[in-house]
Amino acid sequence: MADDLAKGGKGEIDLAVAQKLYPPRPFVDEGGCCPGDSRPEVACPYLLGRYLDLHGKPELAVRCWNQCLAQVEFVADFNRTLAAVELRARGIPLDSAEPPPEKDAERPKSEP
Repeated sequence: MADDLAKGGKGEIDLAVAQKLYPPRPFVDEGGCCPGDSRPEVACPYLLGRYLDLHGKPELAVRCWNQCLAQVEFVADFNRTLAAVELRARGIPLDSAEPPPEKDAERPKSEP
């Protein structure tokens, strides 16, 4: 998102590339940075979808929000609820057709 903003904030984000930047799974919050009712696996697609929607790419936002809903192991995550609200506000049924990113997808290593 920062790169897109530096280029004028047009929402020109490749979702496949963005997904590779999501935190690794399983995510271990050793520093206490995440609220207890939110997981990065769910927060990342919700927030990316919100950014894309605000920057003129609602069709990509819907894909992100559906991906967020597909994270069924985190059913109580508030970002899933927010994604559902965004979809319902647009009249989109909540039957997620967008699969979550592959658990074994290659991801960059975070610095210690």
